[in-house]
Amino acid sequence: MKFIVVTIEWMSAHGLTPLSTMRKSKDGSKVILHEDYFNLIAKRDEEGNLLLERAEVYAHNSIELENLLNSKEWSYSEETPTESADFIQVAAVRNLMTATKAGIQDLKMTGRETNKVADLLPAWEELWGEALPLRFKLRYDDKPWRVNQAHTAQEGWRPSELPALYGLVSDHDGTQEDPIPYEPWMLLDEGLYYTDGGRLYVCTTSSNVGYDAGIDSLAALVKPVEGAGS
Repeated sequence: MKFIVVTIEWMSAHGLTPLSTMRKSKDGSKVILHEDYFNLIAKRDEEGNLLLERAEVYAHNSIELENLLNSKEWSYSEETPTESADFIQVAAVRNLMTATKAGIQDLKMTGRETNKVADLLPAWEELWGEALPLRFKLRYDDKPWRVNQAHTAQEGWRPSELPALYGLVSDHDGTQEDPIPYEPWMLLDEGLYYTDGGRLYVCTTSSNVGYDAGIDSLAALVKPVEGAGS
């Protein structure tokens, strides 16, 4: 378990509200966040390294963290929170919602789980003019969709009308017991199970594009599960 030191400016830039219950530096310019909370928002490079310049990261039981909290910059006498308990509760929930929405693209959820929290995905109408990467998830017509082909979102390109660009997120888990019904243009994910024409398939290699073809013709990406289906 680790803690990250961020500035008040960083929190404000990410839509977060500093609370009196958070551990702050003596001058009030910095706050300590738990890594699980911070990681939902912080951007990382392709190797997973934090992109926050000069990020201060401390293990929860480290001497470095203890020394920091006992330093002149951080040591202070505990004060009664200046906000009401109700405000702190509501603001804390809003902070968590903001962080969750910011990091939802990186959360590992099944299709069924994604369907249950579709309202937290960014709305397609809010993304016009933005470059959408492969597998980016969004909300349209109150349903979760996934980008089948990287492109720049445009007003007239409705997900429901362009299967080559967007596909509905299946409400199946993709397990052998709950396989995903295959549809043309659908992106395939390694390790998940699909069903088509009464047969069960397992994806061996994730696809980087969708194909306007039956799954039985994608032998380089899937293989039939022996003894399953007709």
